[in-house]
Amino acid sequence: MNTKTAEDLARKRCASCEGAVAALAAEEVRRYLADMPEWKLSADGKHIRREWRVKDFASGLGPLGKPQSLVQASQGLRGGMTLRVYVIRFPQKILRAWTYEMPDGKLEQYQIAAQN
Repeated sequence: MNTKTAEDLARKRCASCEGAVAALAAEEVRRYLADMPEWKLSADGKHIRREWRVKDFASGLGPLGKPQSLVQASQGLRGGMTLRVYVIRFPQKILRAWTYEMPDGKLEQYQIAAQN
């Protein structure tokens, strides 16, 4: 894949996901995954996933490199808390982060996921 920036990657399309090419059958995927035991196939056979544990949050993001930008994408109320959504751009990956803040200012929870 010839991808130079996160924007290039974001413009890429998955032909199989969009129906242009048939997805691999679950059994075919299992054959590929036999050489990659750290990856697991979802129960429906449509997704692969890899999990790992890190010492702390900061070291977990280390392999992504230095963030290029952090932009607040939206803010609103949800369940009595303030929900803020951020887009974090790294050299080769874009993440989306959600924070939920209580009315007293306490950070209740946060979530981070790859942006599709």
